[in-house]
Amino acid sequence: MSTSEESSPSYRFISKANNVYKVSVPKPQGGYRYKSIGSKKIGEGKALKIAVAERNKIGKEEWGKFWSKVLSDNTLLARLPRSLEPVLRRASDKKSQHLEYVSNWMEVDSNGSYIKKGRRYSCEKHGKLGAYIKAKNCLLDAHKSNMELLSFMGRNPIVNLI
Repeated sequence: MSTSEESSPSYRFISKANNVYKVSVPKPQGGYRYKSIGSKKIGEGKALKIAVAERNKIGKEEWGKFWSKVLSDNTLLARLPRSLEPVLRRASDKKSQHLEYVSNWMEVDSNGSYIKKGRRYSCEKHGKLGAYIKAKNCLLDAHKSNMELLSFMGRNPIVNLI
């Protein structure tokens, strides 16, 4: 496989070793499922076709209807949050001892590049529960397009907020 072939979705999650094609498909809960296809006896072309078929079979088993989205979007798994919980921390200025809830996410601008976004809600101003709810709603709004996928992966919120 050449470098241009490796970046295309048709060979994604497939790598080549000496005499084998290795298929490593990420699982929704974390980790990977592996499969190796030897190419010494059957030839590289046939082994690559088998590797693609195995990758698609494993991907469909693991991801179901989301497999085409995972396969086609190179940055999808990296962009998804590990958790939809806001972070409680001390205020960023060193003199202050106030707590705040922080929610961070990524957005795409008009050029197609990713921009980090974030919001901070003071526990002193909004109350601890109010700051949590505002930060949580901010995260849910930012990830509403991927909420079905996040639910499938087990990263969805336990409590639905109004």
